[in-house]
Amino acid sequence: MKKGFFTRLCTITLAVFAVLTFDDRKISDYSGKVYAEKETVKYSPPATPETMEQEASEVLARVNELLQALSIRDIDKIVELCNDQEGYREKFEENKDNFPQMAETLKTARLTHLADGYDSYNERVGQITVDVGSKSYALPIVKIKGKWFFQDL
Repeated sequence: MKKGFFTRLCTITLAVFAVLTFDDRKISDYSGKVYAEKETVKYSPPATPETMEQEASEVLARVNELLQALSIRDIDKIVELCNDQEGYREKFEENKDNFPQMAETLKTARLTHLADGYDSYNERVGQITVDVGSKSYALPIVKIKGKWFFQDL
């Protein structure tokens, strides 16, 4: 066999293998993270996006979940509520002493911005605002597969 033929055969074999083993992976350009898990049930957002009032109750429920997790120092739950989880566990473990202050700050959280609709990945972005003294700080949130997650905590 010629060397060129063997190289082409290996390349074609690898290409076919790659195509056959590639599953339903989704890449989100918003979070910069690859969702490697297979989607068993495809999420479809409602035809008419929820109103600010409808989303506010869901967002505040998630804020309360985070507040409770901070109160009992449940790092697993805290990380679960964050969209991009890489590196968060270490940051939270290093800052356990700040959990009571973070929980207190979250009591002032309110939904202040919501995208008009869902993007091409069926995700919706928003923003909560928290007050710290005389200043207000915005925290991005994202709705993925019908659940709100915190960004950049």
